[in-house]
Amino acid sequence: MHALGGDNYYRLTQNDVDGASVTYDNLIINANCQSAATGYFSVFPNPSSDVFNVLIQNTDKENSGDFKIMDTKGNIVLTKSFILFKGINIQTIQHRLLPGIYYLMIDSLSHPNEVIKISIQ
Repeated sequence: MHALGGDNYYRLTQNDVDGASVTYDNLIINANCQSAATGYFSVFPNPSSDVFNVLIQNTDKENSGDFKIMDTKGNIVLTKSFILFKGINIQTIQHRLLPGIYYLMIDSLSHPNEVIKISIQ
């Protein structure tokens, strides 16, 4: 079940393994279903090898930014600058990385400090 925009009413009942149950007072949760996101950011394929793509949907005007790939210790192993156009952008990253887990951070006006975990095989 998905929350609707506006007030949503809930009554929670807790059932314990010993058979006891408690019903709590009604809750009113106001759900704002308006997205505050300014776009979409993903990596494919993930897991990948030496080459992967970064897909960025940008709803803002054209701007520039940087990709930073960091290892699990926080060391930056690659920095790449890019120009982000309005709409869907695909950037290909081709860099020899050792197998393991890395974090790809995008830093731009429309995607400030967003991070995705990537796996390199």
